[in-house]
Amino acid sequence: MESSRGITVSGDLFNMREEAHKNTLSFSFRLLGFFPLCFFLAHLRYHFLYGTPENLLWMCNFSNLLLAAGILFHIPVLIRIAFLWAIPGLPLWMVDMLHTGDYPVSTFLSHAGGFAIGLIGIIKVGADRISWFYALIYALSIQQVCRFMTPPELNVNVAFRPYYGWEHTFDSYIKWWLFTAVMAAAALWLMGELLLRILPHKKRLLE
Repeated sequence: MESSRGITVSGDLFNMREEAHKNTLSFSFRLLGFFPLCFFLAHLRYHFLYGTPENLLWMCNFSNLLLAAGILFHIPVLIRIAFLWAIPGLPLWMVDMLHTGDYPVSTFLSHAGGFAIGLIGIIKVGADRISWFYALIYALSIQQVCRFMTPPELNVNVAFRPYYGWEHTFDSYIKWWLFTAVMAAAALWLMGELLLRILPHKKRLLE
């Protein structure tokens, strides 16, 4: 009886320590959610000063809010969507900087910082087979919002005309849109499959 009781008490203590560790890990992880939120607010301040707040709707910038919400409220699918767009967003942002010659500190925070936090997030929650589709719907939805809420000259999320360098490749915007939608779907699916192989979703301490 004494031995059995001792095993029970020992098991209870182990479960309590494991639960405490799980709660600590979860709390520490959720604190990371404030970083992409701060990145977004810093870039928002920059664009407000220059009178171009609409640029915050660019996928890379806006996804910081998605990432922050995903981490703070522990919604894994939001973390996965944000990181899926951070992967192509990082090299595209570098090309854009070379084209515009615009290098504010806040853009490094929004893009490089968002990518780094997104990487930590996806490592914690793992990947799945469906988030690529949600990421596609998210992007197409934001693009349509941009058509109604942003000026055509900014061409936020290429909502009005092809990306520079592609102007003469397509003779109509709808052809460009269909091409990019199909390419985005294929790229998101491929990235999702690669992430699933590297970081399969499984029960983790923070969950």
